Amino acid sequence: FLSGCSYSIKALNEYVNPADSLLFTINVIPDAYPSVEVEEYRDSIIENMLFFSGQIKDDYGFKKLTFNCAVRNDNSEKNSQTFPVTINTQLVQQQFFYQLNMNDVVHTPGDVIEYYFEVWDNDGVSGSKSSRSRTMIYKTLSAEEVQEKSENNTEKLKNNMQAALKNASSLQKSIDELNRRLIDKKSLSWQDKQNIEQLLDKSKELQKKAEDIQKMFENKENWENQFKELNEDILKKQEELNKLLEKLMSDEMKALMEELEKAMDKLDKEKVKNMLDKMKLGAKDVEKELDRSLELFKQFEFEKKLSETIEKLDKMAEEQNKLSEKSEDKNADNKQLEKEQQNLSQKFENLKKDLDDLDKKNKALEKPNKFERTDEQQKNISEQMQNSSEQLQKNNNKKASQSQKKAAEEMNQLSDKLKEMEQEMMQENMAEDIDALRDILENLLRSSFAQEALMLTLSKTRVNDPKYVALMQEQNKIKDDLKMIEDSLFALSKRQTQIQSFVNSEIADINSNMDKAVESLVGRNIQLANNRQQYVMTHINNLALMLNEAMQNMQMQMQQKSGSCNKSCSKPGQGQPSFKSMRQMQEALNKMLQDLKEGKQPQDKQGQGQSLSEQLARAAAQQEAIRNQLRSIAEELKKQGLGNSKELDDLQRKMEQSESDIVNKMISRETINRQQEILTRLLEHEKAEMEREMEERRESNEAKNQKFSNPNQFFKYNNLKSKEEEILKTIPPSFRIFYKNKINEYFYNFHE
Repeated sequence: FLSGCSYSIKALNEYVNPADSLLFTINVIPDAYPSVEVEEYRDSIIENMLFFSGQIKDDYGFKKLTFNCAVRNDNSEKNSQTFPVTINTQLVQQQFFYQLNMNDVVHTPGDVIEYYFEVWDNDGVSGSKSSRSRTMIYKTLSAEEVQEKSENNTEKLKNNMQAALKNASSLQKSIDELNRRLIDKKSLSWQDKQNIEQLLDKSKELQKKAEDIQKMFENKENWENQFKELNEDILKKQEELNKLLEKLMSDEMKALMEELEKAMDKLDKEKVKNMLDKMKLGAKDVEKELDRSLELFKQFEFEKKLSETIEKLDKMAEEQNKLSEKSEDKNADNKQLEKEQQNLSQKFENLKKDLDDLDKKNKALEKPNKFERTDEQQKNISEQMQNSSEQLQKNNNKKASQSQKKAAEEMNQLSDKLKEMEQEMMQENMAEDIDALRDILENLLRSSFAQEALMLTLSKTRVNDPKYVALMQEQNKIKDDLKMIEDSLFALSKRQTQIQSFVNSEIADINSNMDKAVESLVGRNIQLANNRQQYVMTHINNLALMLNEAMQNMQMQMQQKSGSCNKSCSKPGQGQPSFKSMRQMQEALNKMLQDLKEGKQPQDKQGQGQSLSEQLARAAAQQEAIRNQLRSIAEELKKQGLGNSKELDDLQRKMEQSESDIVNKMISRETINRQQEILTRLLEHEKAEMEREMEERRESNEAKNQKFSNPNQFFKYNNLKSKEEEILKTIPPSFRIFYKNKINEYFYNFHE
């Protein structure tokens, strides 16, 4: 039956003629149209990620559900695309969830995308009927809008870093002021404790700002990476800068704040003064790291902008070449050609603004790069583009094509010049920084030798000896020299991310122990002065090892950039640290230390004996290199969720203890035993590494995770999904369709 009707039934045979009949009526209920309702959610960070939750209903069931979109560009052209959405076709009402990355939809920047959901029922008699949701609109950002928003985010980040710098400076002043108030006091008053709490509040505020800066930078880069394809060098520098921002607040500073907050009521004056001094050093380190991060961020933005400008120029030259080929066609539409030329001319005018902005960014650096102005070339390109537009208006396509080709050639020349400047800047800056670091290392070693000689002389000098005053003057001279080294190193760290942030903690320890050594000399306490001088020596040697490693990394990086690296450098995985290589290095180091303890003198390649200091310095450097490799492997294993991080951290601490013993010339039986234990544990990890490699051969490729900040309502997905699973489990297949629908409706409307 396709429509309603009436019918009658009569009983008859050859003997009976029926006088009555039974009348019946059939009402045909038409199959209803399905319905669909949708709610849309936007991700707060991933601009192109859209989330949808919706519900569909029908009286009998569904055939399919699709997501449909149409891209409308400036030319009013539409490009339609359809994506299937997974549903259960047997349930007459159900929730569905869908997410879409707009990058999967073919479009260009500035396009408008219209989209909707469409659902079909399973009507097999009259044919499947469909219903659509409301039409929604998404406007993709144009290249100009992306650039504008990116620049706004950059300015906000710079302002936040500058504000945090002021907070760090203000915190140090507050600590100095409180220390002055406590000088003449024997105990802490209620007001003093209130002042300490205010300092803690300021420290917490500084910590929050540091965390906000790191998060803001990460969000900024994640947002920009959706629209821009950055080259490998820029991505690497982006990652290095992100790591640097993560370490703005040291763990020691955080622990000190917690300790001071917990022990407020039990603190005495001396303990408070000691903790305030440590807090001041921590705040000074934060201020330095903020200042350094701000300068590195400015340099990073300059380099990224230069790279993007070169890419824009190359693309524009290609478009200009294609337009010149179109202009040669006699049947071409001149009005359309003129419109395309005007668009290219406008793009080039925007690019000229980018070049001006690059010049401003460069001049804002403390040490500007050698970035030359290209006004003359820009002027020539603009004139050629203007001339081509005029020739197109006169229908002189041949001359227009010639001007367009010249414009494209000059664009390529300008691009080559920018690339050459980019390469020269990188090489010159790296070479200058390596030379500067080499000078710093040499001056640091001179100060180390001078401090060692002074320490030995002081141990043999009496307090009333006339030479004692000269030794005090020599200590002050070493202090002044180290201050100059500190300033030079800080200036270098503003240009190189290879200078790790923990260098500042070593410098702080050097300054602290140096000040106490000078105070002890003034107080005629030779033993205490000797102890502090020994600490100064230890931290100077540690700093020298760190800087030596940084210089080697910079030299390797420069070698790879200049293309002088041999073939093995380009092999993936070549030279990567492994437990096997570390174990071999540790064996050689242990043998060297055993020989030194037994009094054996190793010789260099010329057969000359080496001094004890030189041998120990070499051994300490080797142990530090092994520890750095171990730290690198530990971080990688931690990312992959493999290995025992606590055990690897403990192994690194043991290596640090051995380094301290070697630097301080205290190679004892305990040191040798510790070295043997390190070797044994490296052997165990080497075996575990081999087992992992065997397992990884059977593993598939790892999926790439993306960070989304979905609306909270969208996370109800799991609960709703579990409800639908419960529906399927609790409806026996023997039920008729009427009762199945009733049960389905009950669970659908059920709220916990």
